[in-house]
Amino acid sequence: MELYLKPGQPGFPASSIKRLQSVGFSLGELTELFQEYAVNNLTVSKGIELVERFREKIHEIEKKQIELEEIRRVLDKMLAAKISLLNKLEDGSNF
Repeated sequence: MELYLKPGQPGFPASSIKRLQSVGFSLGELTELFQEYAVNNLTVSKGIELVERFREKIHEIEKKQIELEEIRRVLDKMLAAKISLLNKLEDGSNF
């Protein structure tokens, strides 16, 4: 019994393809990846190459997460400043 569904098999979710695209895999890369599995043509060297691609994508995702956290911190500060300003305006305070 296989643990993972292969593309083209009944039940393989299209959302999985969309998720892989959303993290940076091109359609060409996905086609290549899925063809290797579909025809049971995965060699050791090709497997090592695919593992390295996944590691690169994980690294890219980690970099994006750091960038997004930095953006989030800036937005949080901006939001806090705007809320503070609105509170002062509601209280009738001059600033």
